[in-house]
Amino acid sequence: SAAIPKLDGLGSVTGLPQMMIFQDTMIIADYIQSRAMVEQIDLPLELRERYGAERIDWWARFDKSKSIEKFTDYWKKMTAATIGFPSGIVTLTIRAFSPADAKAIGDRVIADCEALVNELNERMRQDTVRASEQDLARAAKRLEVARVNLERARNAEGLIDVRQTSKSQSELISSIEHDLLKYQQEYLTQSRYVDESAPQMRVMKRRIEALEKQIVERKAEITKREAQGIDALARKTLSGKMTTFANLDLEHKIAESSYEIATASLDGARLLSERKLLYLHQIEAPALPEEARYPRRWLYFGVLFAISLALYGVIVGLIAFVRNHMA
Repeated sequence: SAAIPKLDGLGSVTGLPQMMIFQDTMIIADYIQSRAMVEQIDLPLELRERYGAERIDWWARFDKSKSIEKFTDYWKKMTAATIGFPSGIVTLTIRAFSPADAKAIGDRVIADCEALVNELNERMRQDTVRASEQDLARAAKRLEVARVNLERARNAEGLIDVRQTSKSQSELISSIEHDLLKYQQEYLTQSRYVDESAPQMRVMKRRIEALEKQIVERKAEITKREAQGIDALARKTLSGKMTTFANLDLEHKIAESSYEIATASLDGARLLSERKLLYLHQIEAPALPEEARYPRRWLYFGVLFAISLALYGVIVGLIAFVRNHMA
């Protein structure tokens, strides 16, 4: 694993790395001697032919007609995958009946083990990133729906920014009220010297009434009295529009925030998956052997001689026993 191993409870006392190292390497060691490995390399390497050729002694070669289970058992006898302690290094030993066969089988086994590690990496990366990608997709969909709803509301109401519209309405009302106050003061001043029935006074009075009517209409556009209690009318008012736009804008901001969080989570998941990558590193590549380890001729000759001598002694003893008994 590319992740730095941490000491577990036993490792804190012994100084040895955690068992995760051995769990990772056990995957390789078990895979090497599994049926899956035999089936993987049987056809490409003609493994049955290499171990079942006629040139091989009959007691050592494999019967090519036997089942895959028997061949797997035979394969386990011809291979060994040991894990060094505490390094966790896997040592692979391949036995074959020619140097070229041993090296070819060893190279193919390591290549398939590396393919297995790459598959584990891809599966681990997908499992790590898949959940974050699903969250990001949901956040993106929610943001898209929020944007569409906000755009539809703007098009339906003919407003781009309801707050700016409300501010403009308030400024317009203030301007009308200022003009109304000016005309009211002027009307009050002139009423002391001019009769109310005078033409200029009637014009000024109608202007004051028009301004008062405009103020009432403008205020009615911003809000409605609660006594009316009609939702349809409330939605038509500017205050109702402000509430609707406020809800839509809040949903849009929440969706944007969720999308940003999901994007950050996805980036974090990808970085985490890269840190947890497994890899197969060849410390020593398979080499072409120059000296055969088997058969051990002197050992076999000595054992055969000892067995023959023992049988000779037993036979001689039996013959002597029979002769003495008959005599």
